[in-house]
Amino acid sequence: MWRQVWPSVALAVLAFGVSAGSAPAVTLNLDTDDPPEGQSDFQNTAPGFPPDIGFLENGDRAVAGDFGITFENVETPPNDPQPPGGGVDEDGIFFGRTGDLEVVSVDLIFDVPTVILSYDIDFVGDAVAFEAEFFDNRSSFQLSGPNGTSGQNFFDTEGDFSFDMGTIPFFAPGVAYTLTHTVPDFGAGLAGFDFITQIDEFEVTAVPLPMPAAMLLTGLALLGWRARRG
Repeated sequence: MWRQVWPSVALAVLAFGVSAGSAPAVTLNLDTDDPPEGQSDFQNTAPGFPPDIGFLENGDRAVAGDFGITFENVETPPNDPQPPGGGVDEDGIFFGRTGDLEVVSVDLIFDVPTVILSYDIDFVGDAVAFEAEFFDNRSSFQLSGPNGTSGQNFFDTEGDFSFDMGTIPFFAPGVAYTLTHTVPDFGAGLAGFDFITQIDEFEVTAVPLPMPAAMLLTGLALLGWRARRG
């Protein structure tokens, strides 16, 4: 896999390092409302599920201008009826563990070197909010990949929040960053909207890498690729 990935990472980093300036923030929508570019992928329906529910499936994309995220390895709870992917509606992607629509984990693959500035939570289930308020058990999500792990990004209340990048300097293109979360698992018998939280948007920006840094990253990527090839 890395033999295929790292050359494309190297070229993308080099090209972006040469061309990127001070880039403005861009909103990547993760819902089914008025899809400008990529969100039409989320609007597919399935028999047996509400008609206003779309699905996040492997290969689906969220796109805005030069920015894009491809979603792979979508994992949902193993309950019946098994959905074609994770649930999405006008409030965003469902994250949880107890039903059959919630996403347990998913890989995000970025098109260009990217920093997530903030995220928007449009819906929080009563049980998630109750756990946070009365038991101080705050649900959060993290992204982890080959160059680090984000901080805990809480999503137990609605609103716009700054994203904690943690040890990740930027999300490199062409490699998978796995999103996991800590929404409690109370079992299928208590499944439902109470145990989900929904991410509606990511606010992102480009990484204006200076030429020396871009060349260094490119060299490291190619060295890693050659080592694995050997």
